[in-house]
Amino acid sequence: MAEPLGCVQDLLRAGADPRAKDGEGNTALHYLADDDLTGIWYATEKREMFYGLLKIAFCDDINIPNNAGKTVAELILDDNGRMDDGKVSTFRISDTDPDQDYRGWRDVDAEVLNALDAAGADWKAKRSEGGNLLHIVARSGLDQDRLIWRSRYLVQKGIDANEPDADGWTAKRIAEHYKLNKFRFYVELGRLEKGEVEEYYQ
Repeated sequence: MAEPLGCVQDLLRAGADPRAKDGEGNTALHYLADDDLTGIWYATEKREMFYGLLKIAFCDDINIPNNAGKTVAELILDDNGRMDDGKVSTFRISDTDPDQDYRGWRDVDAEVLNALDAAGADWKAKRSEGGNLLHIVARSGLDQDRLIWRSRYLVQKGIDANEPDADGWTAKRIAEHYKLNKFRFYVELGRLEKGEVEEYYQ
């Protein structure tokens, strides 16, 4: 096990409060969520710790934001947990780790988001900057197939694809504004606005 993960587990066994917050209102769960939690080919132990914390401490307050107003779900979906390009990963696992997770992104995303759902994530809650989680996905730099999958998931959880953010922009308009040349993603957001929703696992 990578040393930082082992240290966290040792602290929990010694009686540390898993709900403790730092000066910015972040719990351990916020830090894990903001650390490429859905990265593929690694981070298996990181996700196991995340699921463990959900079970022992956060099932009743998974939607509590940090001081910046960001929830765990928002941190995970905001460009795959990489909001600060200059940030060094807190819980990075070596590329040579024997427990690398070789599953594809679809399985990893489903596992993480379903764990959040089981913990009571409020998918329709307003995000820190206004709008909803679909607006977060719309501006992401991830592969468009992954963005399409996540968009379908969120709409099936009750998010309105036509809902505007604080500036009056829908998710589709945001995606087109960023000009990431993800044309199939733009088409998908247009279909979602029309209520044409396919199962997210397809």
